[in-house]
Amino acid sequence: MFDLRISKSFNYLNYKATLILDGFNLFNWFNAAGYFNRKYDANGNPFSG
Repeated sequence: MFDLRISKSFNYLNYKATLILDGFNLFNWFNAAGYFNRKYDANGNPFSG
């Protein structure tokens, strides 16, 4: 899994603002939770693929 977070803070007078960009599982990789004779996804469901 590849997660990315980019943030930039700005100051203007007495105010502070932050711009945030988040990306989750950017390359759409499968994240297996276990391999006990079968693959399971993060929710515990059997995976066939």
